[in-house]
Amino acid sequence: MMANPSYRLPPDRAEVMGRYLDALAADARALDLTGIYERPDLERRAVVESLELLRLLEDRRLAPANASMLDVGSGGGVPGIPIAVARPDIFVTLLEGSTRKAAWLASLSEGLGLGCRVLSSRAEVAGRIPKHRGQYDLVI
Repeated sequence: MMANPSYRLPPDRAEVMGRYLDALAADARALDLTGIYERPDLERRAVVESLELLRLLEDRRLAPANASMLDVGSGGGVPGIPIAVARPDIFVTLLEGSTRKAAWLASLSEGLGLGCRVLSSRAEVAGRIPKHRGQYDLVI
């Protein structure tokens, strides 16, 4: 996997991130998860940029331990999955309007042992549900 000088993953988490990238690369085109299909581009756009976002959030003390995060329009799991891999203490909910993509995300999260919650709903609908409205420390 491409090195990211600004955010280092422990070897066990790097292995999980590699499995995520393998799954994303394998299914991106068939499931329309992203418009990016080449592994080096996926590494940069899905992982490096997500981890850079996480580093910025941490630098500003916006990603404390045990924070809850909502990834709106998760698609291929970006940035929610890479953040969940890097920071297992952050409780990530992946919000995806496409039931097909949401099913893929749920299966992937389970297969990677991440424990992300997946909500198959449009953002404007989920935003009216009391257990989701105003309930997250971070919304991305």
